[in-house]
Parts: sequence; structure tokens; C-alpha cells
Amino acid sequence: MPATGFPVYSNSVRTEMQSWERRGWVVTVADSRQVVLEKRNSIPLCLNVLLVFMTAFLWTIAWAVRARKKETQTRVLAITPDGELDRVTLVVGATKLEPLT
Repeated sequence: MPATGFPVYSNSVRTEMQSWERRGWVVTVADSRQVVLEKRNSIPLCLNVLLVFMTAFLWTIAWAVRARKKETQTRVLAITPDGELDRVTLVVGATKLEPLT
């Protein structure tokens, strides 16, 4: 681990992380053993407002339900002891992983 305190990843791990980040995923936990990425599922605000006005406010019910229940998808990149990418897994439900600070 370098002096900055952040782990150094192999090219395969960095490439995989960048691939997921380009698709809208965000790194929430990263250490020498795993990298956790999350993506929130939501409807863009401008699309939601347009749909609300087009359907005479019928979409407000669906919007209120979605706003109360924010779904989060989580991907975990497991890293081998030698720093290479081991596997990518999808975590369903609460992760109990502490986010980066």
C-alpha cells in the first residue's frame, strides 16, 4: 500500500472499475481485497416532470412510491492477494459495508 493509504490495483482491476464507472456505477468501498460499486435506480427528474404533466398528474402516485423506496444495486469486485481481479458479484439487499469517507 502506498503512502497515500489507498491500495494500488492491477491493470485488470482498474480496467474493470473504469468499465463499471462509465456505466454509472460509483465506488463506495475499496480496500486491498475488494472494491464495492453501487448504482441507484431512479427516474430522471425532467422525464418524471414531463410524464406528470402529460398524464394529468397520474404519475405522481408512482413518483411518490419511487421516491420513498430508493433501490440500490451493489457490485463487489473481489481481488486476489497478488492484486489481480478475482470475480465480480452482484449483492442483493442491504450490504452492511461502510462507504468511503
